[in-house]
Amino acid sequence: MKNKTIHPIDSARGHRESLIQYMCGIISGSCLPLLLLPLFLASCSDDDSYQPGEPTKAGCQQVHFSGTNSESTLMNASDTSDRTINLTVVRNTTQGTLTVPVVLESSSTEGVTASQEVVFADGDSTATLAVTIPDSAKEGQNYKYTVTLQGDEVDNYTLLDGGRSFAGTAIFPQNVTFDFWVYQYTEKWKETAMYLGDGKYLFKNFMHGGVALQLTISDEGTVDLSLPSASLYTEESDYGSCIYWYDLKTDEYLTLYPFGKDGGTVVTYLALLNSATYNIYDAQSNYGYLYVMAYQSAEMAEPAYWTYLYFQKE
Repeated sequence: MKNKTIHPIDSARGHRESLIQYMCGIISGSCLPLLLLPLFLASCSDDDSYQPGEPTKAGCQQVHFSGTNSESTLMNASDTSDRTINLTVVRNTTQGTLTVPVVLESSSTEGVTASQEVVFADGDSTATLAVTIPDSAKEGQNYKYTVTLQGDEVDNYTLLDGGRSFAGTAIFPQNVTFDFWVYQYTEKWKETAMYLGDGKYLFKNFMHGGVALQLTISDEGTVDLSLPSASLYTEESDYGSCIYWYDLKTDEYLTLYPFGKDGGTVVTYLALLNSATYNIYDAQSNYGYLYVMAYQSAEMAEPAYWTYLYFQKE
């Protein structure tokens, strides 16, 4: 690696011995529940009133939701034509036309509707179930729904990838602007996030580095970091999970451009700590910080360690 004092994979080795000792402690401490098992079995009820459910129909087509359905769907509040979520339902055959009843569970958000049946055409093993969100949906709102397949062509006893029930959320994100700056090393720059509800803020292209970063801010003011779709290197430490902007696919550190690629600071090395103890947010001031394990820009001869990435929501 050029101009780097630590390699993320090498630095992981220093933590493995303590991690192994910790896991051994968990395993050694797991004997107690086994000693209590006979007492648990002896205390079971002698009630023989249990009745088995109806057996699965012979030749059941095992209709179920596909495992490819996404639990979260981002939708556009300003486009009223963007209100339908199409869920994929599958069966184990392509023969014959089949209609399967569908129930929208009462736990679904008021105003959400769903087709009352899903229809398989002869020759098809897949069908579509439509879930519709109200036209009145606005930015910053989430609509939860649960739909359940019914009938004797649904196998209630076999574990199938998407299951007989599917729970999803339609998210109408609201754009929120944040100021970020690295303590003592950069001026403030702006990042735009999509607010997904439940304290989740998604930065689709954090620091113009091609990687999405999500901040989840709890009611208690702790901040959790996650990478929705990235191949960055992470490791566990005594302080929390360490996220390196190091691409495992290319075996290189990513170059970040907090002020855009047209000018300003160029970040060549970044590692953030994901820890509820160290990453804090204050809801009254809309101000928080993330702990930075290592930071280096193109102008720096060596990385800086243990500093802060401050942020403030506008």
